[in-house]
Amino acid sequence: MDCSGFVGQNMLLLFSIVLAAILIGSAYIITEKNAKYNLSGYWNLKPADREKVDLKGYLKHWKKCMWITGVLILITGTILNFTTESPAAIFPLLAIAILSFPILIVSSRRYWK
Repeated sequence: MDCSGFVGQNMLLLFSIVLAAILIGSAYIITEKNAKYNLSGYWNLKPADREKVDLKGYLKHWKKCMWITGVLILITGTILNFTTESPAAIFPLLAIAILSFPILIVSSRRYWK
């Protein structure tokens, strides 16, 4: 595979931009109006259980976490893009993305009464 040119040389940077855009975009796609359809775990709750959730607070927390994760991925991807040429450099970006969700779950328990 020929990896010459801008795209080949900056594949890691492009991957980190796309991944960060997806995460940050999800912070704006999920709102209070569509949360009962799009928010995993919330959509299958009974209406009585939904009343126990501070949805507004949780969505604020979700947005903050997605922004932090997206920016971290962008910064890490930029640094790795210019310091290494190893294909394994993608693993730290994936680790940041994957580890952000257990952290989000643990830190958001205060919004579920």
